[in-house]
Amino acid sequence: MKIYTYLDTQNLVNQYLVATEDRNAILIDASTLNEDMLLDIEKNRLNVSSILITHHHSAHTKALEKILKIYDAAVYSYFPSIDGRWTIRVKDSDVLHIGKSDIKCIHLPGHSIDSMAYLFDGYALFTGDSLECGMLAVTNTITEKEILVRSIREKVFPLDDNTLIFPGHGALSKVRIEKMFNQDILEVSAKIFSN
Repeated sequence: MKIYTYLDTQNLVNQYLVATEDRNAILIDASTLNEDMLLDIEKNRLNVSSILITHHHSAHTKALEKILKIYDAAVYSYFPSIDGRWTIRVKDSDVLHIGKSDIKCIHLPGHSIDSMAYLFDGYALFTGDSLECGMLAVTNTITEKEILVRSIREKVFPLDDNTLIFPGHGALSKVRIEKMFNQDILEVSAKIFSN
């Protein structure tokens, strides 16, 4: 498995292309359609078979229609449709078998009700906006932030400490680093679990 990263410079959103050994390509979000991505797909003779949407916010889906005009890809999301296009619905603990990859779907509500993370082959976790290097996603209320922290503690922190985190914004991280140094999680956890 090889992972390519593309930055949508307009919104500073990370988009990922995961190439499996059998030349299947899976896009994580649809924020941009740039020349580098197209060249990587063509140069490596990849078949873009799937697009996994981490959440419905337009910064992460704005290029979906353009991408689907070029590639006949299945779109997976928590919601039954994204930008008016039907999707294949996923829910917490679903496992997708795409190409030679097993992808576990992890529901992480808080930033948005439909926030999903995708764990590839047990070691690469694509978190969208839910979990970023050293910080949490923006939430509208303290209750949503607490829901997000509980979800991360229950579903992400039990993963192997060396699991790589590929966020929707910013730098990569690891589960171990977020457990130790993510101040947002540490502060909210202290409030929730101190009683």
